[in-house]
Amino acid sequence: MIPQEIRNKRVLLSSLNWGYGHLSRCISIVSILIQNKNTVFFAGREADFITLRQYFSEEITYIPNEPYPFTFRGGRFRKRDFVKSLIPLLNCYKREVKSVPLLVDEFNIDLVLSDHRYGFRSEKCPSIFITHQCTLPLKKMAWPIQWLHQSFIRKFSEVWIMDDQEKRFAGKLSESLGKRATYIGIHSRFNATSYAPKEIKKEIECVLLISGPLEFSLALITHFEKEFNEMKGPKYIIGSKEIIPMLPAHLSEYFKPNNNWKETDELLIKTKVIMSYCGYSTIMDIEFLQCEAKLIPTKGQLEQMYLAEKLTANKKALINDQGF
Repeated sequence: MIPQEIRNKRVLLSSLNWGYGHLSRCISIVSILIQNKNTVFFAGREADFITLRQYFSEEITYIPNEPYPFTFRGGRFRKRDFVKSLIPLLNCYKREVKSVPLLVDEFNIDLVLSDHRYGFRSEKCPSIFITHQCTLPLKKMAWPIQWLHQSFIRKFSEVWIMDDQEKRFAGKLSESLGKRATYIGIHSRFNATSYAPKEIKKEIECVLLISGPLEFSLALITHFEKEFNEMKGPKYIIGSKEIIPMLPAHLSEYFKPNNNWKETDELLIKTKVIMSYCGYSTIMDIEFLQCEAKLIPTKGQLEQMYLAEKLTANKKALINDQGF
């Protein structure tokens, strides 16, 4: 089964709250579901609902759902911060495993879709896990974590691998988990728009796109500050309003808040160069936008470090070694 094959179903969907990349890529999935006459129920945060309404108006039924309790500090991903979150995460997982079957009953759901939320599933109907990380970028000595990750995934009826089976943008991360796993191609929120990148003139020289958890924003701004200053022509810094105190005074004039994603889309579609972290959703967006990218990995985040190395090898982006 692939997204395009689902028709006339009542579908319950939720995405991981690690930044907004998972929500962003789900916009493409939701668009396909709605086009195929499915009734969509989205479980998430109020901030998610505000964003989705910009694309789908009131076509979705919104259900409040507890976010995973991640802890971020400073300008890098720290293993000890993640370890401190393990017990709260496990408790959240247990509550989710119990709450989703109740939602399935309450809303008469036919299919559950989980974008990398391990507990968002039900045995009362088919449940599909959406991911680009079937395999975590861990060393062999970390096999217990790898085993736990894949055992959680195998509790789902099927797995949708968000990658192109031939081009493999996620590389070894998206190695198939077997017969129940299906590659569904790359997905970007720009797939849900009427934009045709090749037909639009690139009028904006550069956008510094502040992506990922807020706590990592200052490191991204600091890394690209000099290079951004040297860029000529129209340029912008796009991110949440919370980053304003982090911006040096001389950069404030370039700031545009991304509280309206559709307005942000109109800028990005016209941009020649995007500077950002190399999150997988950002990589998929850039592939759709067909623009130049200057991406760095979040320090300490193994997935992004692997993707950065892969991009460098494939000459898909300009990666500054200082980001490692």
